[in-house]
Amino acid sequence: MKFDAAVLIEQGKDLEIVQLEVPKLEVGQVLVDVRASGVCGKQLAEINGEVGADSYLPHCLGHEGAGIVADVGPGVSQVKAQDPVVLHWRPGRGIQALPAKYKNGTKKVGGGPVHTFQQFAIVSENRVTRHATDLSPERAALFGCAVTTGLGAAINEACVRPGRSVCIVGCGAVGIFAVQGARLVSATPITVVDTNKARMDVATSCGASQALGPEAFQRMKGEYDVVIDTTGNAQAIEAAYDHVGPGGLLLLVGQPPAGTDVTFKNMRSHYCGKAMTDSQGGRTDPTVDIPAYERLWRIGLLNLDLPLGKFSLARVNDAIRSARNGDTARSMLMMGENNGE
Repeated sequence: MKFDAAVLIEQGKDLEIVQLEVPKLEVGQVLVDVRASGVCGKQLAEINGEVGADSYLPHCLGHEGAGIVADVGPGVSQVKAQDPVVLHWRPGRGIQALPAKYKNGTKKVGGGPVHTFQQFAIVSENRVTRHATDLSPERAALFGCAVTTGLGAAINEACVRPGRSVCIVGCGAVGIFAVQGARLVSATPITVVDTNKARMDVATSCGASQALGPEAFQRMKGEYDVVIDTTGNAQAIEAAYDHVGPGGLLLLVGQPPAGTDVTFKNMRSHYCGKAMTDSQGGRTDPTVDIPAYERLWRIGLLNLDLPLGKFSLARVNDAIRSARNGDTARSMLMMGENNGE
């Protein structure tokens, strides 16, 4: 069977739509009929070369998606054919399978444990988790990274407590779910910082008590118990650190490009018990956390109705440009009904 996939051929260039062939499934591999895939900042960094030289080209992309299990390889026990699943980059329960190796004619195209910018994907069993059938594909896809990273950053990594002050820099999908994580534990106040008013309005509707532009944020004197940066922008990180109060925490979710320096001025004035650490995807356990977060959505405590930019797979490069521009909370590739040959 053949299917279309958006493949990174060369860093700094548009992705190319190519036809790949589904090989025989190996131990622990799961074939998923992908229905929706989010475009995350990690993919933008890979495409731009911000993470350094890529020695695995050409390869598939994407680590946040949803679909239907089409087939399973030997040893798979966590899912079965026809199960609706979330595809996620954090490992859950199940086998860590060998990466998929596809053919494009005589050429080979690699895929890591999970990849989602394609109609069908062979992923590792521990990168899929069954989801409820009443979740639409675009909502389910958000659980692959945006929901779990955002909620996990606030709750698991920053350990936000009731009544603590929180500031979230960047109101993309991860930032909006970080706001919701802080709200769930009754943090107050919750401030958001972004350049896009529409995204700040969404964050406010999801629980933020104050929204600021970058210049207003830099001018303000407030200090927070927790500041979460989702942008990876060096200037934003520097400003964020300035706004961490004594004994507070700066959590870095966004990653600066390789070779970027971040400078903290007047360092002596910051010797007040501050801490800074990087995020590990919200320290999410997808097998446990995705069903738990689904329950929050079902009882109305989690808002999944973010403004999404929806694109067909053929328009993947438009989706990437939209994600770079921050036009919406998340660019989403919608595969629809797939027709393999």
